[in-house]
Amino acid sequence: MKYLVCDIESGGPELEHSLLSAYFVVIDENLQTVYGELDIKSKPNDGNYLVRGEALGVNGIDLVQHDKEAVTESKAATLLYEFLEEHAPNGSVKLMPIGHGIEKDIEFIKEHLTKNWNKFVSYRYLDTGCIVQFLKLTGKVSRDLGGSLKELGEYFDVPMSGLHTAKGDTLLTIEVLKKLRDLDKGLYDYWTI
Repeated sequence: MKYLVCDIESGGPELEHSLLSAYFVVIDENLQTVYGELDIKSKPNDGNYLVRGEALGVNGIDLVQHDKEAVTESKAATLLYEFLEEHAPNGSVKLMPIGHGIEKDIEFIKEHLTKNWNKFVSYRYLDTGCIVQFLKLTGKVSRDLGGSLKELGEYFDVPMSGLHTAKGDTLLTIEVLKKLRDLDKGLYDYWTI
């Protein structure tokens, strides 16, 4: 099985807001071997961004500089299609998506970059935010643990760089998932009770 770990940064929380960046990593089931990476900075095809100041304040994107480096969504869509085709040829295998709050990221990706997502990517996914909520329920982590990716990184003492960037959050998600996986090898005993 191959996993597709990803994150996006947008101009706001609604799907009509501009998708500004996306980062994708195809990784093995041991979360070790990287088969490929794709880093996209995108801009609307018509050049008219829809952003909120609050969103740019969080992700730190300088829209003027971003516009100089970004490709149109059409070009970004082609890059993503080629990347997915390379790692899941003709949809012969389904990549398992992983992220933190990934459902919203997938919605943005489908809206702005590809209508072919389901051809290459499983409808099932792993969400580190949901995994943590389950571990709170089982008592494996503190019930006071917050749900943000930053809080999880701090809790598990994972080095963080590039927080609130698509690449930084994707790489942090991988490291947090490793910590969650290794948290308690006896977690499967829970299901035999």
